[in-house]
Amino acid sequence: MTPFVSRLAPRLLATARTLAVAAALGLCGPAIATAQSPTPEATAEQAQVTLTPDMVQRFIASWPDFKALGDELAADRGVDPSAATPTAAFAAWAKQADAKAKIDAVLTKYGFASLEDWGRTADSVMLAFSYDEQELSDERLAEILAEIETSPQVPPDQKAAAAEQVREYFAAAQALKPLPENVATIEPFLDELAIVAGGSPDEAGPADGGEPGAGDAPTGEAAPN
Repeated sequence: MTPFVSRLAPRLLATARTLAVAAALGLCGPAIATAQSPTPEATAEQAQVTLTPDMVQRFIASWPDFKALGDELAADRGVDPSAATPTAAFAAWAKQADAKAKIDAVLTKYGFASLEDWGRTADSVMLAFSYDEQELSDERLAEILAEIETSPQVPPDQKAAAAEQVREYFAAAQALKPLPENVATIEPFLDELAIVAGGSPDEAGPADGGEPGAGDAPTGEAAPN
């Protein structure tokens, strides 16, 4: 069973791109594709906040505790199947008094006013870290559409629908472009955020999808969470 922590550091855009292609090529079931599709409602929930260095530092510092707590609660209580985001999963657990006390203790320790406060900060940080303009370019979209058109895995009568689904994924993901000031704010913390996202400092790259700096390895595609 995949640990809950794998959902706590969502590489939202990379996941959306990967699932878009996988769904189109028949590599994942319809239920998975539907559950993970970026919808207008999901986009609206990703309301960004303007980050400060202190907010980024507190999020990074809180990560080990939230990671451990998420795994503990998932193992003990399971994950609400209707919870589409980590914040929603914690909100479901917080309906139980003992779980809420544990969640509130972590929030207070790192100076977050509420679970929603932590969630908005986490979303804004990870969105700024994950967004890859090159991977969401028209050129990349054209490549994927061409792959669908030529793939023998996609029946001819399903190619048009698959292509439309990919276009919808791209449109939703492009709408989640991070605030420019947030991209600048997280820049000093890329190594630490690479670890939060499940990678290593060597995998940290510019959040705007530009060329890695000297000595940096290009950021690879993240696996779906």
